[in-house]
Amino acid sequence: MSTRLDSIFVPLVYKLLQKYGKALTLNQVARGAKNYTSGVTADGTTTTYSIKGLIMDYIAKEIDGKSVMFGDKKVLIYAQGLPTTMDASSSLYTITVSSVVWNVVTVSPSYSGEDIAYYELQVRR
Repeated sequence: MSTRLDSIFVPLVYKLLQKYGKALTLNQVARGAKNYTSGVTADGTTTTYSIKGLIMDYIAKEIDGKSVMFGDKKVLIYAQGLPTTMDASSSLYTITVSSVVWNVVTVSPSYSGEDIAYYELQVRR
């Protein structure tokens, strides 16, 4: 259930990301269907979004060398600017920042009430 604070904080996330965020491109590649008889997987469809996001480094104690590697980045993006819910199990994602392509490793939604306010992405080259 959404509350009055949700109507304040969700737009605030958008405002801060628009003001301080860096322009980036999110590419979503939906996985193609697999034909189990022939063993062939169809090509997926690619959807591109021009958005803004905050890009941050992981702090030293968060880098464990297994799930978070040296050089990984955190990227915060506004969830309601995307037409669909991000699901790493059904799609592959990449982020392009200043012509550098980063692969999205994990997608973590952050909720405000019942709504997703923003996504925290772990990206890796």
